Amino acid sequence: MYKITLRKRAAKEYLEAIIWYKERSSQAAENFVQAVNNAFSNIELQPEYYRNSYKHFHEIKLKKYPYAIVYFIDNEKNSIVIITVFHNKRNPKKKFGR
Repeated sequence: MYKITLRKRAAKEYLEAIIWYKERSSQAAENFVQAVNNAFSNIELQPEYYRNSYKHFHEIKLKKYPYAIVYFIDNEKNSIVIITVFHNKRNPKKKFGR
């Protein structure tokens, strides 16, 4: 089984999103965290399943939130590296760090 790790950028974006939702509703923040955790679980189970959106990057979109989780698979370390928790309204060129 793969281990999920978050890059600093992804961890920062994730925390900022939680804070934003918490300022509006603690329930919305809890639901957002649950949606991200579900996505992480799905990625761990089937990392190759989700859309290969650019080069070696895969992407899973959250159903009830305007976010996508972008990651790549590091088979040597048996891990999945989350590079961004990307808000869909942001500039798509920044999704892959370009």
